[in-house]
Amino acid sequence: TPYCETPFLLTNLSEHLVDIAHLTNRPAWIVPGLKQASPLNMMRGEEVQTLGAITAQPDADCIILCGTHSKHVLVSDGTITHFDTFMTGELYSILQQHSILAGTEEWHESDFLLGVSDSASSLNLLQQLFTVRANTLSDAIQFPRAYLSGLLIGTEIHNAALLKNAHSCTIVGSKRLIALYKLALSNSRPDMKLYLLPAEKATLTGLQTIQRRHRDTI
Repeated sequence: TPYCETPFLLTNLSEHLVDIAHLTNRPAWIVPGLKQASPLNMMRGEEVQTLGAITAQPDADCIILCGTHSKHVLVSDGTITHFDTFMTGELYSILQQHSILAGTEEWHESDFLLGVSDSASSLNLLQQLFTVRANTLSDAIQFPRAYLSGLLIGTEIHNAALLKNAHSCTIVGSKRLIALYKLALSNSRPDMKLYLLPAEKATLTGLQTIQRRHRDTI
């Protein structure tokens, strides 16, 4: 299925569906993903969630689709004009499973928020990652898993160009990730208005919107 290119009007997704009825023996289509030329970036599936997000809350300045590969999306008048991808979730998983930063499952909000706060320091991320180890050995933190999560999510937020001038944001994701991003943003950007949307609802709303428009055109 080919990608559509940005800038792209999301309601036009219904015009680019790929019919695969011959493979399923019933009516079925694949929704195309989006491709951004500069900087080169791609999404597949998140365009549906973005459509669902702007349908549910059209007033947000930007959208965060948090997950394994978190995406920050800028939408203007229903058109995706720019998006950035952060490998926050995947990096967290790799470090938790395959590095000296692997920690226990215990979690506490205070160490998560400390990680968010420390992510704004002058140290770069490669330096900060070892502080997880150093702080654990020196008993400065008790919950390294929470601190690491806060450090990575905080780094994403503090380096996100689309958030710098945003006054409102819709957070889309699982219940757990929505809570973490809300906590991080509420502490680092208390002036920002936040809207919360479960990923399942964003996907369903987006697909229903595409289906209605496609039905109206055939």
